Amino acid sequence: MNSKQQKQYDTAIDKMDLTDSQRDAFDHSVKRSLIDLDTYQNTDTFSLHGYKLNRVMDDIVLAQYVDLSKDGNSVIRNGIHIPLSQVRRTWRMARVILVGPKCNYTKPGDIVCFPDDKGIKVDNLSVTGFDSSIRDCIFLNEDRFFGICEEIEPDDSRSE
Repeated sequence: MNSKQQKQYDTAIDKMDLTDSQRDAFDHSVKRSLIDLDTYQNTDTFSLHGYKLNRVMDDIVLAQYVDLSKDGNSVIRNGIHIPLSQVRRTWRMARVILVGPKCNYTKPGDIVCFPDDKGIKVDNLSVTGFDSSIRDCIFLNEDRFFGICEEIEPDDSRSE
């Protein structure tokens, strides 16, 4: 595509009033992550015994599950405990701990929702800034997220 065609193309895209992520879908120069975590999906749980993780690369996110029961055997949905064996191919929730430099939408502390069948499970990981090892985490590419969420505080003022 020559420069005149590129300018016409960019002008047409500008008129479409797209979000950044929608615009990226049309942008052929945008490249997928160099680290495709899907290729490591069926590997053992990731750990770094004897080392401490202090940052992640590319568009990688380290997040800790927030929907897991205390005993780690079930996912909690609206107060109902669902055995982990029953939640395959569903969505999960996690709080972001670290983000790579190519992450555009996510920051530490965000709560994200994503499909449970993506990413690499992480457990007992030492991370810079945390006094003890963190458990029940996952590495994901940022583009795997359905969205960023915020917790809703219960409204005790509602009458029943």
